[in-house]
Amino acid sequence: MIDHRGIVRLAKSNIMTAILNGGTLVCIDETTVLDYASMSETCIRENIQTALFTTALFKTYAQNAPEIVTRLKVVFIGGERLDVNDLPTSLKAMPGKIVNLYGPTENTTVSTMYCLQEMKHCSNCVPIGRAISNSGAVVMDSKQCLVPLGVIGELVVFGDGLARGYLDPKLDDGHFIPIRIGNEVVRGYRTGDHVRQRLDGQLEFLGRIDGQVKIRGQRVELREVECALRGHNLVHDAVAVLLHGATNGDSDNAHIAGFVTIGADLEDEARDGDEHQLVSTWKDRYDGDSYTGFDTMQTDAYGRDFTGWTSMFDGKDIDKAEMNEWLDDTIATIAKVLNGEPPGHVLEVGSGSGMILFNIRDGLQSYVGLDPSERAINLIGKISKSFPELDDKVTMYKATAADVRRLEMATSPDLVILNSVAQHFPSQEYLYRFVEDLLQIGTDMTLFFGDIRSYALHKDFLAARVLRTIGKEVKLDTIRHMVEDMEKAELELLVDPAFFTGLALRLPDRIEHVEIIPKKMNATNELSCYRYTAVVHVKAGSHQASAAAYKQHVRHIPQSDWVDFMEQCLDRESLSLLLRASIDSSTPTSTLAISNIPYTKTILERHMVESISTDQSDDFDGNWVSCIRQRSESCSHLSVTDLHALAEEVGCSVEISWARQYSQRAVTL
Repeated sequence: MIDHRGIVRLAKSNIMTAILNGGTLVCIDETTVLDYASMSETCIRENIQTALFTTALFKTYAQNAPEIVTRLKVVFIGGERLDVNDLPTSLKAMPGKIVNLYGPTENTTVSTMYCLQEMKHCSNCVPIGRAISNSGAVVMDSKQCLVPLGVIGELVVFGDGLARGYLDPKLDDGHFIPIRIGNEVVRGYRTGDHVRQRLDGQLEFLGRIDGQVKIRGQRVELREVECALRGHNLVHDAVAVLLHGATNGDSDNAHIAGFVTIGADLEDEARDGDEHQLVSTWKDRYDGDSYTGFDTMQTDAYGRDFTGWTSMFDGKDIDKAEMNEWLDDTIATIAKVLNGEPPGHVLEVGSGSGMILFNIRDGLQSYVGLDPSERAINLIGKISKSFPELDDKVTMYKATAADVRRLEMATSPDLVILNSVAQHFPSQEYLYRFVEDLLQIGTDMTLFFGDIRSYALHKDFLAARVLRTIGKEVKLDTIRHMVEDMEKAELELLVDPAFFTGLALRLPDRIEHVEIIPKKMNATNELSCYRYTAVVHVKAGSHQASAAAYKQHVRHIPQSDWVDFMEQCLDRESLSLLLRASIDSSTPTSTLAISNIPYTKTILERHMVESISTDQSDDFDGNWVSCIRQRSESCSHLSVTDLHALAEEVGCSVEISWARQYSQRAVTL
């Protein structure tokens, strides 16, 4: 007799089961198996009565194409655990027998089987049944002794299907072992599976003893995954776990998740390297392109040079009148923050061409400017000599935000300005560390963050950009895909207002209050629509506040006192009446709080983004943009300038917040 090869052939059991029982074996290709219609047609044409499916495939058929399994008399399921939560759907779709198979490859794939009939026998899990003919299955403890019924132990299988061993004999140790069954010693295989035997003799599978898991029929060693993760030069330690879907034990959505801890020194080194590279990139860009015209700048352009300010919509220079309006509002907001007081001692990070410095010089006591560009530093040093009021007051450093704590400043600043710079920061962490570094200076001050690109309104901005790029005939699916592509390609740092408002929670001992202020501009462009100002008021510390330091009076208004503009169906006229009634009342209200006012400048984009998220192309018979424009025009909305004009008309002051950009995409009065 010629000995057969010691290599397992998994297909043999499938072939022989059909042929030796007088049946016809039908082999179906992968393409057909994954096509519901083709699979159903094949089952009908070939009159298939019995099938072997993996657990995940059977579940997919039962849920999405039950016609495939309803005609079958017997379905064998194997490859991974059958979830008890899937049984109602499975039993409803499959009127015939469902047989749950269990077995490791080391025992020729099938060791036990369970014929599933009713839910009541599967209260905890779907049993894996009893050993098949010519095979055995026992539950043993760690010392390979049999355990009583109901006690959890390791499943050990044996019988005619047991393999000789692995190709590498060294792997056999501890896996293939001699076990005593009664008076007989047989060779068995330790499966590494936790099971218990019920009183009716059925085995229940409870999970793995070691780190091995099974996903869609594939064995995966979690320890190997962890080892691979630890091989990364930044990873200090790692653990891998098997996670399931929303439904407990949902094997279709099972996946491996890795959790790592980063070595502190390595993390800092990598982060610092990335940040330095990005900052250097921006420095090279400004030294090479944006500031090339500094040497020829005319005197009348000092503080009003807008070189490099191009539109992100079309790449063209932004209209100079619009840029002047933007700068005027920035300077006016700074003056309001100072409450009419002179600026005092100022620190500016990102001085650029000096558009802030040369417009706040009146009453300035000292100015320290930081910029990574040598050209910018030389320019400001040269121009500042043209203004007698700046004599000996300006100090420039070639530095970045990361250098703040290392600076030697004669006087601590009253006002810190970061205008149109944060978008060039490497990360939000970098921005937060910058705030922490400023607070370590140890003085009372106000932090002014101007021209912040909004993360909350980024999709609105991208929708507007697409609309201006390809015109009014854009279709819903087209704009949806273009917005997604542009969102992935974004390189600049976008900051949600919640980052700034959250500083009071993260640093409660230092931060008094935060304002999120929209731009007050007539022009409608990316600067007035999708950027904002954040003003952080620092609590008074051990130092006395300087004369220039401004502490805002904060009003705390109960939620019940707020009037929702949208819920109350207000418009400009009804809001005016409400304000006048409040003023003319016998008991006039000192403060009237109005929330959720749709913003005129972004109302169209707001509805576009909502449609992108919720609507389908089939919902629109005509042009999509026209439909969305009609929606936005039917909604009452106001701009910042509208609100200021209204306040002037009725004789009251107005404070406007834009902190709720994400939840409402609206302004608050």
